[in-house]
Amino acid sequence: MNLLFRFLIVLSSFLVVGCQLFQETNHSDAVARVGEEFLCKDDLDEILVPGLSAEDSATIAYNYIYNWARKRLVLKKAELNLSENEKDVDRLVEEYRNSLVRSLYEKKLIAEYLDTAITSNQIERYYNENKQNFELKENIVRVEYYKFDPQSPDLAQFKNWFRSGREADKAKRTEYALNYAAEHFLNDSTWISYMDLVSRVPLQAYNQEQFLRNNRLVEINDSSAVYFIQILEYKTENNHSPLEYVYPTIKNIILHQRKLDLIKEMENRLYEDAQKRNEFEIYE
Repeated sequence: MNLLFRFLIVLSSFLVVGCQLFQETNHSDAVARVGEEFLCKDDLDEILVPGLSAEDSATIAYNYIYNWARKRLVLKKAELNLSENEKDVDRLVEEYRNSLVRSLYEKKLIAEYLDTAITSNQIERYYNENKQNFELKENIVRVEYYKFDPQSPDLAQFKNWFRSGREADKAKRTEYALNYAAEHFLNDSTWISYMDLVSRVPLQAYNQEQFLRNNRLVEINDSSAVYFIQILEYKTENNHSPLEYVYPTIKNIILHQRKLDLIKEMENRLYEDAQKRNEFEIYE
Protein backbone atom coordinates (compact mmCIF):
# COMPACT_ATOMS: atom_id res chain seq x y z
CA MET A 1 0.00 0.00 0.00
CA ASN A 2 1.66 3.28 -1.07
CA LEU A 3 1.95 6.47 0.99
CA LEU A 4 -0.85 8.39 -0.72
CA PHE A 5 -3.33 5.55 -0.35
CA ARG A 6 -2.46 5.22 3.35
CA PHE A 7 -2.96 8.99 3.62
CA LEU A 8 -6.46 8.68 2.15
CA ILE A 9 -7.38 5.96 4.66
CA VAL A 10 -6.04 8.07 7.53
CA LEU A 11 -7.88 11.11 6.20
CA SER A 12 -11.15 9.18 5.94
CA SER A 13 -10.74 7.81 9.44
CA PHE A 14 -9.92 11.28 10.69
CA LEU A 15 -13.13 12.67 9.23
CA VAL A 16 -15.16 9.89 10.84
CA VAL A 17 -13.76 10.54 14.33
CA GLY A 18 -13.39 14.28 13.78
CA CYS A 19 -16.62 15.07 15.55
CA GLN A 20 -15.33 13.56 18.83
CA LEU A 21 -11.81 14.99 18.41
CA PHE A 22 -12.90 18.60 17.90
CA GLN A 23 -16.18 18.58 19.76
CA GLU A 24 -14.91 20.81 22.53
CA THR A 25 -13.46 23.37 20.13
CA ASN A 26 -16.51 23.38 17.84
CA HIS A 27 -14.34 22.37 14.84
CA SER A 28 -15.72 18.89 14.30
CA ASP A 29 -15.37 19.19 10.54
CA ALA A 30 -11.67 20.22 10.65
CA VAL A 31 -9.04 18.19 8.77
CA ALA A 32 -5.98 20.27 9.73
CA ARG A 33 -4.94 22.99 12.15
CA VAL A 34 -2.23 25.65 12.28
CA GLY A 35 -2.32 27.47 15.61
CA GLU A 36 -5.90 28.55 16.15
CA GLU A 37 -6.83 28.32 12.46
CA PHE A 38 -8.58 25.23 11.07
CA LEU A 39 -8.98 23.78 7.59
CA CYS A 40 -12.45 22.28 7.22
CA LYS A 41 -13.68 19.27 5.32
CA ASP A 42 -15.94 21.52 3.23
CA ASP A 43 -12.82 23.22 1.87
CA LEU A 44 -11.54 19.87 0.62
CA ASP A 45 -14.92 18.89 -0.79
CA GLU A 46 -14.76 21.92 -3.08
CA ILE A 47 -11.53 20.74 -4.74
CA LEU A 48 -12.24 17.00 -4.91
CA VAL A 49 -13.98 16.28 -8.19
CA PRO A 50 -16.50 13.39 -8.13
CA GLY A 51 -15.32 10.28 -9.95
CA LEU A 52 -11.64 10.55 -9.01
CA SER A 53 -9.84 7.42 -7.94
CA ALA A 54 -8.96 6.98 -4.28
CA GLU A 55 -5.29 7.57 -5.02
CA ASP A 56 -5.93 10.74 -7.07
CA SER A 57 -8.21 12.11 -4.34
CA ALA A 58 -5.53 11.41 -1.76
CA THR A 59 -2.90 13.20 -3.86
CA ILE A 60 -5.05 16.28 -4.33
CA ALA A 61 -6.10 16.38 -0.66
CA TYR A 62 -2.53 15.93 0.58
CA ASN A 63 -1.15 18.69 -1.67
CA TYR A 64 -3.93 21.08 -0.70
CA ILE A 65 -3.45 20.52 3.04
CA TYR A 66 0.33 20.73 2.69
CA ASN A 67 0.20 24.05 0.80
CA TRP A 68 -2.46 25.44 3.13
CA ALA A 69 -0.32 24.66 6.19
CA ARG A 70 2.84 26.15 4.65
CA LYS A 71 1.09 29.42 3.77
CA ARG A 72 -0.44 29.74 7.25
CA LEU A 73 2.88 29.01 8.96
CA VAL A 74 4.65 31.68 6.91
CA LEU A 75 1.83 34.12 7.71
CA LYS A 76 2.12 33.39 11.45
CA LYS A 77 5.88 33.95 11.27
CA ALA A 78 5.34 37.22 9.43
CA GLU A 79 2.80 38.37 12.04
CA LEU A 80 5.37 37.77 14.79
CA ASN A 81 8.27 39.48 13.03
CA LEU A 82 6.63 42.55 11.49
CA SER A 83 5.90 45.74 13.37
CA GLU A 84 2.36 47.03 13.67
CA ASN A 85 3.16 49.71 11.11
CA GLU A 86 4.55 47.12 8.69
CA LYS A 87 1.42 45.02 9.16
CA ASP A 88 -0.90 47.94 8.48
CA VAL A 89 -2.34 46.25 5.40
CA ASP A 90 -5.35 48.55 5.21
CA ARG A 91 -3.07 51.55 4.84
CA LEU A 92 -0.98 49.79 2.17
CA VAL A 93 -4.08 48.73 0.28
CA GLU A 94 -5.44 52.29 0.42
CA GLU A 95 -2.14 53.72 -0.80
CA TYR A 96 -2.07 51.21 -3.67
CA ARG A 97 -5.68 52.00 -4.56
CA ASN A 98 -5.00 55.74 -4.57
CA SER A 99 -1.93 55.26 -6.74
CA LEU A 100 -3.86 53.05 -9.16
CA VAL A 101 -6.83 55.43 -9.43
CA ARG A 102 -4.49 58.39 -9.99
CA SER A 103 -2.58 56.45 -12.66
CA LEU A 104 -5.80 55.53 -14.48
CA TYR A 105 -6.97 59.15 -14.43
CA GLU A 106 -3.60 60.38 -15.72
CA LYS A 107 -3.76 57.89 -18.60
CA LYS A 108 -7.28 59.09 -19.44
CA LEU A 109 -6.12 62.70 -19.30
CA ILE A 110 -3.14 61.98 -21.54
CA ALA A 111 -5.26 60.05 -24.04
CA GLU A 112 -7.73 62.96 -24.34
CA TYR A 113 -5.53 66.04 -24.21
CA LEU A 114 -1.89 65.22 -25.00
CA ASP A 115 -0.53 66.91 -28.12
CA THR A 116 1.42 64.13 -29.85
CA ALA A 117 2.37 66.14 -32.95
CA ILE A 118 6.13 66.72 -32.91
CA THR A 119 7.80 68.48 -35.83
CA SER A 120 11.29 67.94 -37.19
CA ASN A 121 12.15 71.51 -36.20
CA GLN A 122 11.22 70.82 -32.59
CA ILE A 123 13.36 67.69 -32.55
CA GLU A 124 16.30 69.50 -34.15
CA ARG A 125 16.01 72.39 -31.70
CA TYR A 126 16.02 70.00 -28.74
CA TYR A 127 19.06 68.22 -30.19
CA ASN A 128 21.02 71.45 -30.62
CA GLU A 129 20.15 72.63 -27.11
CA ASN A 130 21.07 69.30 -25.50
CA LYS A 131 23.77 67.89 -27.74
CA GLN A 132 26.04 67.22 -24.77
CA ASN A 133 23.53 64.60 -23.57
CA PHE A 134 23.84 62.54 -26.74
CA GLU A 135 27.38 61.25 -26.56
CA LEU A 136 27.93 57.99 -28.40
CA LYS A 137 28.55 54.90 -26.27
CA GLU A 138 29.49 52.76 -29.28
CA ASN A 139 30.76 53.03 -32.85
CA ILE A 140 28.09 53.57 -35.49
CA VAL A 141 28.09 53.39 -39.30
CA ARG A 142 26.11 54.21 -42.42
CA VAL A 143 26.50 51.41 -44.94
CA GLU A 144 25.33 49.66 -48.04
CA TYR A 145 25.29 45.94 -47.37
CA TYR A 146 24.66 42.88 -49.56
CA LYS A 147 24.77 39.13 -48.95
CA PHE A 148 24.70 36.62 -51.85
CA ASP A 149 24.88 32.92 -52.38
CA PRO A 150 28.30 32.22 -53.99
CA GLN A 151 26.48 30.59 -56.94
CA SER A 152 24.46 33.71 -57.78
CA PRO A 153 24.62 34.44 -61.53
CA ASP A 154 26.91 37.23 -62.84
CA LEU A 155 28.31 37.91 -59.38
CA ALA A 156 31.53 39.20 -60.95
CA GLN A 157 29.49 41.84 -62.79
CA PHE A 158 27.86 42.88 -59.51
CA LYS A 159 31.34 43.27 -58.03
CA ASN A 160 32.21 45.77 -60.79
CA TRP A 161 29.03 47.73 -60.16
CA PHE A 162 29.72 47.65 -56.42
CA ARG A 163 33.18 49.21 -56.86
CA SER A 164 31.95 51.78 -59.36
CA GLY A 165 31.10 55.30 -58.26
CA ARG A 166 28.74 55.94 -61.14
CA GLU A 167 25.10 56.60 -60.31
CA ALA A 168 23.96 54.35 -63.17
CA ASP A 169 25.94 51.44 -61.68
CA LYS A 170 24.39 52.06 -58.28
CA ALA A 171 20.97 51.59 -59.84
CA LYS A 172 22.17 48.35 -61.50
CA ARG A 173 23.49 46.86 -58.23
CA THR A 174 20.26 47.81 -56.48
CA GLU A 175 18.23 46.01 -59.14
CA TYR A 176 20.55 42.99 -58.99
CA ALA A 177 20.27 42.87 -55.18
CA LEU A 178 16.49 42.96 -55.30
CA ASN A 179 16.58 39.90 -57.57
CA TYR A 180 19.36 37.82 -56.04
CA ALA A 181 20.49 39.03 -52.60
CA ALA A 182 19.78 36.80 -49.60
CA GLU A 183 20.00 39.98 -47.50
CA HIS A 184 20.57 43.62 -48.31
CA PHE A 185 20.51 47.00 -46.62
CA LEU A 186 20.07 49.89 -49.03
CA ASN A 187 18.79 52.60 -46.70
CA ASP A 188 22.13 54.38 -46.67
CA SER A 189 20.82 57.36 -44.68
CA THR A 190 20.24 55.20 -41.59
CA TRP A 191 22.84 54.87 -38.85
CA ILE A 192 23.34 51.48 -37.20
CA SER A 193 25.74 50.30 -34.53
CA TYR A 194 28.91 48.58 -35.68
CA MET A 195 28.01 45.51 -33.60
CA ASP A 196 24.64 45.27 -35.36
CA LEU A 197 26.57 45.04 -38.61
CA VAL A 198 28.95 42.45 -37.13
CA SER A 199 25.95 40.33 -36.14
CA ARG A 200 25.17 39.99 -39.87
CA VAL A 201 28.61 40.11 -41.46
CA PRO A 202 31.82 38.34 -40.30
CA LEU A 203 33.77 41.56 -39.71
CA GLN A 204 36.51 41.96 -37.13
CA ALA A 205 35.26 43.39 -33.84
CA TYR A 206 38.42 43.68 -31.73
CA ASN A 207 39.73 46.97 -33.21
CA GLN A 208 36.70 48.62 -34.68
CA GLU A 209 38.08 52.13 -35.03
CA GLN A 210 41.15 50.97 -36.93
CA PHE A 211 39.04 48.83 -39.23
CA LEU A 212 36.66 51.70 -39.97
CA ARG A 213 39.54 54.08 -40.59
CA ASN A 214 41.26 51.78 -43.11
CA ASN A 215 38.33 50.32 -45.04
CA ARG A 216 35.62 51.70 -47.26
CA LEU A 217 34.73 48.87 -49.66
CA VAL A 218 34.78 45.42 -48.07
CA GLU A 219 34.25 42.04 -49.73
CA ILE A 220 34.20 38.89 -47.60
CA ASN A 221 33.84 35.30 -48.73
CA ASP A 222 33.08 32.35 -46.51
CA SER A 223 31.84 28.83 -47.21
CA SER A 224 28.20 29.84 -47.41
CA ALA A 225 28.01 33.44 -48.62
CA VAL A 226 29.66 36.45 -50.26
CA TYR A 227 29.32 39.80 -48.48
CA PHE A 228 29.73 43.28 -49.93
CA ILE A 229 29.86 46.26 -47.56
CA GLN A 230 30.39 49.91 -48.45
CA ILE A 231 31.11 52.04 -45.39
CA LEU A 232 29.69 55.45 -46.28
CA GLU A 233 30.35 57.18 -42.98
CA TYR A 234 31.22 56.30 -39.42
CA LYS A 235 31.38 57.90 -36.00
CA THR A 236 33.29 56.53 -33.05
CA GLU A 237 32.25 56.39 -29.42
CA ASN A 238 32.61 59.49 -27.22
CA ASN A 239 31.66 61.72 -30.15
CA HIS A 240 28.25 63.36 -30.38
CA SER A 241 25.55 61.20 -31.91
CA PRO A 242 24.26 62.40 -35.28
CA LEU A 243 20.73 63.76 -35.13
CA GLU A 244 19.37 60.95 -37.32
CA TYR A 245 20.64 58.31 -34.86
CA VAL A 246 18.91 59.82 -31.83
CA TYR A 247 15.84 61.16 -33.66
CA PRO A 248 13.40 58.55 -32.23
CA THR A 249 14.89 58.97 -28.74
CA ILE A 250 14.42 62.74 -28.79
CA LYS A 251 10.87 62.34 -30.02
CA ASN A 252 10.10 60.10 -27.03
CA ILE A 253 11.81 62.54 -24.64
CA ILE A 254 9.71 65.45 -25.89
CA LEU A 255 6.53 63.37 -25.66
CA HIS A 256 7.37 62.26 -22.12
CA GLN A 257 8.04 65.85 -21.05
CA ARG A 258 4.69 66.91 -22.48
CA LYS A 259 3.00 64.21 -20.41
CA LEU A 260 4.69 65.48 -17.25
CA ASP A 261 3.76 69.07 -18.08
CA LEU A 262 0.12 68.11 -18.74
CA ILE A 263 -0.14 66.29 -15.40
CA LYS A 264 1.51 69.18 -13.55
CA GLU A 265 -0.82 71.67 -15.22
CA MET A 266 -3.82 69.56 -14.15
CA GLU A 267 -2.57 69.45 -10.54
CA ASN A 268 -1.96 73.20 -10.45
CA ARG A 269 -5.39 73.94 -11.89
CA LEU A 270 -7.12 71.68 -9.35
CA TYR A 271 -5.15 73.30 -6.52
CA GLU A 272 -6.03 76.83 -7.61
CA ASP A 273 -9.70 75.99 -8.18
CA ALA A 274 -9.94 74.36 -4.75
CA GLN A 275 -8.51 77.49 -3.12
CA LYS A 276 -10.95 79.77 -4.98
CA ARG A 277 -13.89 77.63 -3.89
CA ASN A 278 -12.59 77.39 -0.34
CA GLU A 279 -12.37 73.61 -0.66
CA PHE A 280 -8.78 73.61 0.52
CA GLU A 281 -6.99 75.45 3.30
CA ILE A 282 -3.96 75.03 5.51
CA TYR A 283 -4.34 75.59 9.25
CA GLU A 284 -1.50 77.35 11.03
